[in-house]
Amino acid sequence: MRHLVLVFFAVAAIPTLPACDPVGQPGDACTVTGDGFTRKDSCATMCVNWEVTCPSGVTVTPDVCAGEVCAASGSCGDGFTCMMVDSVPGNARCMPVEVCGGVPAAPTLPEAAILR
Repeated sequence: MRHLVLVFFAVAAIPTLPACDPVGQPGDACTVTGDGFTRKDSCATMCVNWEVTCPSGVTVTPDVCAGEVCAASGSCGDGFTCMMVDSVPGNARCMPVEVCGGVPAAPTLPEAAILR
């Protein structure tokens, strides 16, 4: 009888366990809620949902999860390029090349893409 009671409580507790939120990987589309200190996004790193300037001068709002911090165009994996995502050069991130129409960022980071 005691085992039956334990099984009942274990099964009853399952619906109350917290669900895991899906975590976006680099290049995945992302969403943002809140602002400032309450800002939350669906990415493992960060959601770039603001305007950035591509090497061609075109401005885009990627709305994708950024990759890891990078220092040079060749330091990202296949399909990604190193882009400035804000005004701090140390915050450059690997971003999908599709963000700027398939054009890799220029080798010199400060000119590659600048926050507007």
